[in-house]
Amino acid sequence: MKQQTMLSAREFQKINAEEKKKSKKPVKHEEKIQIRLCEYVRVKYPHVIFECDLASGTKLTIGQAVKAKAMRSNRGMPDFRIFHKVSRYNGLFLELKKEGEKLTLTRDSKKMTKGDYKIRKAGDWADIHIEEQFDVLCKLVAQDFSANFAIGLEDAIKRVDFYMKQ
Repeated sequence: MKQQTMLSAREFQKINAEEKKKSKKPVKHEEKIQIRLCEYVRVKYPHVIFECDLASGTKLTIGQAVKAKAMRSNRGMPDFRIFHKVSRYNGLFLELKKEGEKLTLTRDSKKMTKGDYKIRKAGDWADIHIEEQFDVLCKLVAQDFSANFAIGLEDAIKRVDFYMKQ
């Protein structure tokens, strides 16, 4: 049986800094953001129980996608979840987005996209999926969870740290 080694927070920061030197580009793929965020939380908050959605950000076969859909209440479930009560919140839920992704439109759409129910205008959610995710986040907030979007790894880390300091 392989024994997993735990990095200290200092070692994680050192590795993270070395990776940043190699590439000045921000982490762009949602799956990589999920993995890096999980590594960060595992190192900095080893006492915290958390989970990241395997189905989001990764390519699934049609069979796997059908099973994943059958195993959740609805579309739009957040990607990252911390099951640790702090202050008045029962846990933290983050919907992770890749660096630079826009949640809302800056200009009017000219046509309706496939699967949508309206032509989106400036200020609307960028698409129906983001709108569904926002609805789920609102329902979680109503149940005394902290829930929000996080754009990129740095934003996600800031939100986790802010939550844990409450």
